[in-house]
This record gives sequence, C-alpha cells and structure tokens, in this order.
Amino acid sequence: MFEGRGPRDVYARGGDMLNCIVVGPNRSLARALHALCAEFEDLFVYKILDAFPSLFELARLLNLFGTEVIFLEIDSSERAFAVAREIRGLHPQTVVVGFADKCEPEQAAEAARSGITEILVSPFEPGTLQKLVVKAFESRSPGTSQNVLAFLPAKPGAGASTIAINVAGALANEQQQNVLLIDGDFHSGVISLVLNVDPIQTVIDALESSHELNDSKWRHRTEKVHGFDLLPMPQIKSPSRFPSWNYHRLLNFVRTRYDTVILDMPEMLDAGNQAFINQAKTVYIVCTPESSSLFLAHRRIYELKSYGVERDRVDIILNRYLKKDQRLGQIEAMLGRQVSVILPYDSRHVRDATLGATLVDRGSPIGKAFSTFARTLTGAAPKGAARPAQEESLLSMFRKRAWQHS
Repeated sequence: MFEGRGPRDVYARGGDMLNCIVVGPNRSLARALHALCAEFEDLFVYKILDAFPSLFELARLLNLFGTEVIFLEIDSSERAFAVAREIRGLHPQTVVVGFADKCEPEQAAEAARSGITEILVSPFEPGTLQKLVVKAFESRSPGTSQNVLAFLPAKPGAGASTIAINVAGALANEQQQNVLLIDGDFHSGVISLVLNVDPIQTVIDALESSHELNDSKWRHRTEKVHGFDLLPMPQIKSPSRFPSWNYHRLLNFVRTRYDTVILDMPEMLDAGNQAFINQAKTVYIVCTPESSSLFLAHRRIYELKSYGVERDRVDIILNRYLKKDQRLGQIEAMLGRQVSVILPYDSRHVRDATLGATLVDRGSPIGKAFSTFARTLTGAAPKGAARPAQEESLLSMFRKRAWQHS
C-alpha cells in the first residue's frame, strides 16, 4: 500500500474534483493510471493501494474520504469482483471503473455482474479515460427522476421562464407542494431580476459546493419567493463552468428534498446542464405559433434525442395561442407531434405580473391555464386537461385513417 493524503488535503481540492482511489496489485499498471489521472485537473487520486482492501478498510476509506470513484484492477482473482460487490453494498453511489492489461470476455461479463460497467484496458488513453469516467459517473444517477421537470424554449423569448415561475407558484400555493425552481440558464438567466430578488446565494455557489451539500447548509442556499424555493443565477453574468458531476451531485441532493424540482433551461445546452436535462422526467419545449418558433421546436426534439432524452420524455407547450392563429392541426403537423399544453395569449396579465415582480393573477385566462397545468402534474386533473378541446389534429386524423385501412 502506498501514496496517501489526509482528508483535509482531499477537501481542500474543491468541489470540481472527483476524489479517487486506485486499487490494484500490479504496481506499474496502477502507477500508469495514476499518472494519466494527474493530467486531468478534475480527477484527484488521493490514495493508491497495491492490495485489495479488507471489508473494514474499504468501509473506512469510503466514509473518511468521501470517495466518488474507485479504479479497480480486474485481475484473474475473485477478490477484485468481491471488492466491487462490497463497494456496491457499502456505498452504492461510489463509481467503480475497472482497469486491466487485457480483458477477456469472461472477465468483462463477471465485472458487469459485479457492478463494473466501464473498463479501461492498457495502454491507457487520455480521451478514453475521461469519457469512461464521465459515463460511469453519470450511470450512478437514478436515471430520470419522477419529480424533476425541465422547461426549455424553442427560441429566446418564447416564455419558458414565465411558465417555469408560474407553474412553480401554482404547485406551491394551490397544490401545497414543496417546490424548488432552479435557474439553469448560464447565458441569460433572469429569474432573480424578474422576481426582484437580490440573491445572496446562487446556482453557482451550490455547484461550487456540490461535494459538501447538507440540510443545515441548504437552508441558506435558496430564496423563498411566492411560496416556493428559488435557486437563482447571479444578476451579474458569471463565467463559471462546472463538470457534469457537479450538476448530478446538486440534483441528486435536491430531488429527495422537494415534491417537485423545476429547471428553467436555456435553448442551447452545454455539457454541464445536459446532466440536469438527462434526469428530468419530462422536458417541456416551449414554443409560440410563429413558424420560426415551431421550426426550432421541431429541431429541439432531435437535439434532445442526441443528448439521450427519449422522445416520449419530451412534451410541447404551445404558448401565446389565439384561436385566430392557424389551426392547431397545422401547427402539430409542422411539429410532427401533438401539443401537450396550450397556454392562451394574455399579454396584459403577464405584463402586469412582470411589472409587479409577482405571479400572474390566478383569475386571469393565463392564470387559470397555469392552475390547470399544475393540477395535471399532480394528477389532480387528467393530463389532457392542459390542452383545451380543439378541432381534431391532422396527426390524429392521419393515425385514425391509417388504423381504419389497416
């Protein structure tokens, strides 16, 4: 056993880094992997073990250092796979990445059964290491979270932030939910400005300290506004960028503490906030009846697919809709799918709410639509209630005719 650092050294490295251990009896192979990890600023190997640890020592290391990634040599002994299974039992959130001189199919199969889904094979390549670590780290997330919703505009100005704010308010005040709204737009997040909040703590602060979030500190991280908790962006644009695991840490923490977590996202995603999107149960693309907005909404569906967001997790919100606009069936034909939520054009009440830094009037047409939408999210109203009865869509007619002639 060699090379170690104390826990104070580990925590001094900051929240952007993943705390790692390298475990393997092949010293030259372990040193080669350690040297490669040292090339990345966001991987911090604080200990290398040249023997597989006992269950007691493993528990101590996992608890003492907050280990997030263990590089585990997969040799021919059963002990390596036993260690992997012990890690899963003791600390299921710790990621295990296998490494080996070579990996036969039998080893890979046994590794998978032991919870090791990613394996590095010598000679180690920087690009491969980084991709495998990110993939393995993301795989530890619970997948989609049933209480996480994301709102993403088809184009700037579509009204996604207004919708996110008022849906959060309707869920909190009318459905008595504990709601968190996160401003995830690093480019132009304006929720704090719209709600006239001068934030002390922001998303930036939460991401920076994602490795040490706890309940006592969290109470000071958010702003209580109009009945819900808000985690805003700073009013002055911040150039900060974080690895995807910081986003996963933050979302994994908050999703267990709120009934609903709402993400207000930008139209263009980066590698970091894709981690938010990938855990959302539903991603709502917000568009308006204009042709350019509909065209970009159609494009966003395929962009989300490239990020790993399945089509059935994407819904369309048609905002600022007037009956005199083109027929809903034509709009759905342009989108290539049915609209899930229709929000009426109500500029007066939206403007009044914006000027007053408050929620829209509940009795207004748009306020009633938000209330209906919130009820569908909680199951208090059927999902179709957020889509007022309209003429039969072209897509529905096409599907019906195809079924009749099949």
